[in-house]
Amino acid sequence: MAFAGNKLQIDNENVPFMVRTGDLLGDLIPAMVLFIKKGEKLTHRQLYDAIMDRREIAVLDDGVIMGPSEYRTAMQMLMLDRLYLEDYYGDRIDLQVEMKNYTLNLTISNTYDQPVTGSYDIQLPAGVVSEEVLSSSLTIPAKSSKSLHVKIRPEAKGMDYPNPVVAGFQWGDNKKYTMCVLNMPPAISVHRILYGHSPLVSYPVSIHNFTNEARYPVVLKAYDKNKPGKAVFTATQYGTNPIGTHTDLTFDLKIPAGNYDVEVTALGVKTVNQLGVGKAAGSVLAYEMDLNSDGVNEFRLENDSVR
Repeated sequence: MAFAGNKLQIDNENVPFMVRTGDLLGDLIPAMVLFIKKGEKLTHRQLYDAIMDRREIAVLDDGVIMGPSEYRTAMQMLMLDRLYLEDYYGDRIDLQVEMKNYTLNLTISNTYDQPVTGSYDIQLPAGVVSEEVLSSSLTIPAKSSKSLHVKIRPEAKGMDYPNPVVAGFQWGDNKKYTMCVLNMPPAISVHRILYGHSPLVSYPVSIHNFTNEARYPVVLKAYDKNKPGKAVFTATQYGTNPIGTHTDLTFDLKIPAGNYDVEVTALGVKTVNQLGVGKAAGSVLAYEMDLNSDGVNEFRLENDSVR
């Protein structure tokens, strides 16, 4: 780790070095610049090799540049074109975006010495919606930042899925984009496989409310695997948790011993999972699992024996 006092050593000795980079609002001074061959893919390995081969320079306060002479000279020429390069890469505008619950927080920082007028743009994937404005003009004063807070929410097909959200800013002939992820849990969480004993089986269900519904039905139906056409048990409860939160419900299933498919429906989402019920009087319940031709796990239950 080098600093200004190492300049003579760094300029003349074959010593790889690193410096700690400053922040954007401080003009990224000090900074470290690495040189790789044009057209080569930028990778962590390329960065490491550039440092170890001393294809690097450091720019410190007051314009001090240290490193091998050929790269110092190249950097001094680039410094003459600093304004062109910063405009070309849009480096004077910084974007920071994050998701907090169902709110997208976008901060746009302007490091120019003059105000910048442009427009922000938020792009949502299929399965994510918003009732708010997603694109509008915006003026950011010199050397300052503005923050936007946009309410978004997933739809049914956005649940149990990482949803990429893109946010950008366009000004003049320049544009810059960044991304964050709205990572959603399943709308309905239940045990994939559950077993119990008759005459009463407790069946827990967790519901994540992704809608604006203040009260919504949660319907559970149990189907005998040998007679799948008609439900042998049906029950309904109501969730009252607000948007962005989950609630836990427990259904008491009064069904005889056997093998069942349990269907849970809520908020327009349906899930089906397996349930095994054993006899009440001291039986041993065991599973045998096969993989059928469609790649789906099938479970068979046997009482009073273990496989």
